[in-house]
Amino acid sequence: MIDYLKWAKDRSIDKGSRSCASDLDMIAEILKDIPQGGRLVKLGANCPAALLIVGSRPDIKFLSIDDGDTTMPHEMQQFIEFKMDVSNFDCRIGADGLISASLYSAGPIDLLFLDSNFTINGMKARLESWMRFMGKPSWLIMHDWVRYPKVKEACQVITRQPDKTSEMSGAWRFQ
Repeated sequence: MIDYLKWAKDRSIDKGSRSCASDLDMIAEILKDIPQGGRLVKLGANCPAALLIVGSRPDIKFLSIDDGDTTMPHEMQQFIEFKMDVSNFDCRIGADGLISASLYSAGPIDLLFLDSNFTINGMKARLESWMRFMGKPSWLIMHDWVRYPKVKEACQVITRQPDKTSEMSGAWRFQ
């Protein structure tokens, strides 16, 4: 059996991102809290995180919206190479995160992972567009929350400190 956490961390470090490896520990911990068959929406492509999620939790209905990023085809290549079950993985390459929110109808989201558009207005718009779909309980991960003050400022629509942090990201749990 593949240790997907180790595998994703190795790929993260290969790409020169040790701080992303600490994010993967936090994501792995949060995935334990997502119910069987839960829903995850991720804006922005992050190859190691997607590999960890799809590899370790193929039961999760995972909608990945690359929101202008172009690394998603590389993720798909990795999924194929390792014969991963992608039956619950839906990838929207080149899709706009805000337009996608206006079309979303799949049901409550258990984990929303935002890793795109690091402008104050862009992040606020994504939060406002997607937060209304959050289930109870649910998780929100904001990638680069720690590293970029603009992301922190955009997060002020969430009026409390994160429940978990890694080197780069913050995560909030909603009851």
